[in-house]
Amino acid sequence: MLYAVYRLYEAGRKLNPDYAKLQPPLCGELTVKRRFFNSTDTSLLAQLIAPNGEGLGVLLGAKVLRIEGGSLLIVGTEVKPRRQSQKSSCDYYPQRWLCKLAVSPGQPGQESPAKFGKDWRSASLGGFNPADDD
Repeated sequence: MLYAVYRLYEAGRKLNPDYAKLQPPLCGELTVKRRFFNSTDTSLLAQLIAPNGEGLGVLLGAKVLRIEGGSLLIVGTEVKPRRQSQKSSCDYYPQRWLCKLAVSPGQPGQESPAKFGKDWRSASLGGFNPADDD
């Protein structure tokens, strides 16, 4: 499903909720699935993929903390490659994503993520406030 994702942490540090609201969301297809299929390990992997197929973010050990009114709060460990190569070293940071359900333009009763852009508070999608995050 198409989601607008707001990152609530930057390099492992919690962002001020007001600042987090003002940042433009990452919009893409959100998937949450088992990290290893042929194993007894049940850890989850959350991925955000842009419509053009580009990876926008990955959370290892993902856990869905809250589901409310078309919104998800997902916590996990963000993987940030240091360079743009497949063998690049990575940094790992704690991260929380506030994911708000967004749909394609033209579907009845819904708004596209482009419409709410930076001021997502005016969107009629419901959900919860990142200020409620502990």
